[in-house]
Amino acid sequence: MEKNIDKLVIKILKEYPETRNNDKLLVIKVWQYQGLRLTDQQINFLLNKYTYNSESITRSRREIQSRGLYKADPDTQKQRTIFEESIEKKFSVAL
Repeated sequence: MEKNIDKLVIKILKEYPETRNNDKLLVIKVWQYQGLRLTDQQINFLLNKYTYNSESITRSRREIQSRGLYKADPDTQKQRTIFEESIEKKFSVAL
């Protein structure tokens, strides 16, 4: 079953072939389809090779928090645990 995000990414990959080779540009196009308005200067900043991508930033946050530092608030931790358990359950059934 195709998710809405998959449909949007397929649409963008089809309409903007340059996004097939540039994840940062793909993310920007997705956000623009979702209503984000960026100036050319902001787009150029985000596309800069020295700008960290969102995946690297969130991976770093996860690694830092896994070491017990700067934990999320209890509600967020609970939501993440529920989500992780649902993923584990989904994949354990698939095996």
